[in-house]
Amino acid sequence: MLRVIYDDDDDCIMHVTLGYRDFCKALLDLYILGDKYDVPVLRHQAKDQFMSNIRTVTSMPRDLPGEQQSGLDDMFEQAARSIARLLGPSAVTFADKSVQEDTLEWCAENLDDLLWHRAFRKLLGKGRMLSTEFAGRLLLMKARLEGVEFGSDLDKDVYDHSSELSEGDGDGDGNEHESESEIEAEEAEGSVTSVSVPEDD
Repeated sequence: MLRVIYDDDDDCIMHVTLGYRDFCKALLDLYILGDKYDVPVLRHQAKDQFMSNIRTVTSMPRDLPGEQQSGLDDMFEQAARSIARLLGPSAVTFADKSVQEDTLEWCAENLDDLLWHRAFRKLLGKGRMLSTEFAGRLLLMKARLEGVEFGSDLDKDVYDHSSELSEGDGDGDGNEHESESEIEAEEAEGSVTSVSVPEDD
């Protein structure tokens, strides 16, 4: 973190994360660190690199030969887990929510492509990919992108749960990053990483 603060160099964050096997997780961890200690330059660099990485991974071909496809599947699984850390039921609570907003908007724009990926579908099917809030907002964004017109405000309430969430905003205990330990515990137990199991022929 100190290197990023004092170097103020876009390449610096790449060197910091070089030793990580899961690049998406490394970048998200750096964003969480920058959010916790209010380091804007670290947040911005980590977010930009994170968004660039998931765009690259999900835009690559899905029919590569042999080991290349296996490597790509592993990379997308990592991206899917990081998206779940941002938008899932155990998502981290951020002071600066821009990484969540950017990720949610990107998911809405690319939902059709994301559903082709087994890791995304499996986390979605298990209820780990999207919380109630983000699932509703994602569907609302997708509907608007598709030009769907709602018949009344009641139809919007089916998708938009922001008003319900705002009523409970005062109930928090101030532990902004408390849910981070929960998702890491699940990963350690293998409940999240099980999405890498290949489909049967």
